[in-house]
Amino acid sequence: MRNLLVTTAAGVLIFTAGGFAGTGVFQPNGEEAHAETGAGQMDQQRLETNAAGSFPEFSVLDEQIDADDYEMQVVEDNEHTRIIILSDEDGNGQFKSVYVKDSNVLKIIDFDQGMVFRGTIG
Repeated sequence: MRNLLVTTAAGVLIFTAGGFAGTGVFQPNGEEAHAETGAGQMDQQRLETNAAGSFPEFSVLDEQIDADDYEMQVVEDNEHTRIIILSDEDGNGQFKSVYVKDSNVLKIIDFDQGMVFRGTIG
């Protein structure tokens, strides 16, 4: 009986400490963590069309969906991928561009109709 009680108490302690560790309660030097999830963690930027023109995928985007008619928002840009949401003037998401930098693969997805383009760009 004593072993069961000790095991249960140890399990509760481990799960509680693990739960707090995931929320950022335990930070070195007493620093407070900001627990944000989802799109809040991504560096989001609204782009002017001429600023996006320097991206290697822009010419294909412009050719496939006439990117000048949409507002562009970079929702993820790291060393491997760049994801851009293209919205119409009402701010509704219309297209998603996923560019894989390592392999130069571009996917353009229409939120209503699915895949518009998938290919390697150069």
